Amino acid sequence: MGLDLDNVDDITVNLTSVEEHEVGRLADEAIGVRFLSGNLVLQVPENSRYQIEAFDVTGRKIATVFNGDLTAGRHTFAIPNLRSGVYFFVVKSENGLKSTSKLVYVR
Repeated sequence: MGLDLDNVDDITVNLTSVEEHEVGRLADEAIGVRFLSGNLVLQVPENSRYQIEAFDVTGRKIATVFNGDLTAGRHTFAIPNLRSGVYFFVVKSENGLKSTSKLVYVR
């Protein structure tokens, strides 16, 4: 009552094309985000145009913190005047890097 493979024809598969999909960037190319003394400290791995946006817990954009060119390295930005709550800071580069960081802000 097992599977009888004696009567199965050979199957030939011919590969005709390959599709390539980018699945992400290497971890050493990641954007580093820290919150320190009321500032957002950003470590970017490459020169690019960057955008930093702040969102509240409902997903509503509350501020564009920065939108412009940055060189590779460390940069510090003042966090907008916030009420106590949970916020998300999204950093994106025009080269495809993206980082989302959560801030629980208590006055």
